[in-house]
Amino acid sequence: MVYWKVFVLSGKDSLTVSFTKSSSKGTLFLPRRLYQLLCRWNEATEKLVEALNLEENEFRMGYSKIFLRAGVIGALEDKRDERVKEVLIGFQTLARGWLARKRFRKLLDLRVGVLVAQRNTRQYFILRKWQWWRLFTKVKPLLSVTRQEEEFKEKEREIELAKKQADEFQVRTDDLQAKLDAA
Repeated sequence: MVYWKVFVLSGKDSLTVSFTKSSSKGTLFLPRRLYQLLCRWNEATEKLVEALNLEENEFRMGYSKIFLRAGVIGALEDKRDERVKEVLIGFQTLARGWLARKRFRKLLDLRVGVLVAQRNTRQYFILRKWQWWRLFTKVKPLLSVTRQEEEFKEKEREIELAKKQADEFQVRTDDLQAKLDAA
């Protein structure tokens, strides 16, 4: 965060702020096209003073500093705080809107899920009295039993194949170990 560089001049009723600090602190008040002027601090500070609508008797421009009357910095700080507040409120509004849209999308998904569940429940109540449905519900578990038996046999075949490969590997390892011991 950039702070105002403020000096109280002895014997005078004014404050002074360096150009670089005043320009960097006051960019909130400038339009974007004037932001590019910040490489030329004197011109940027003059544009900043124009944008702030300061009266001639409230400031004086020096070679490297701008001199402000007492109370002007406080008023500028208040303006700056208001502008920062506006920017933060805008950001907060965007964030809250995004979160609300996200919650709304979630509610729409839940609504679709509820509609599907209701439709399926209605269909079940219609089908449960139907004779073909009763037959299907009795036969379906029997179909899965045969499928499980087939899967079990397939797993047994895979285990046997793995055992054969392990035995072949052991035989090869023993042969190589014997050759190594002989050499």
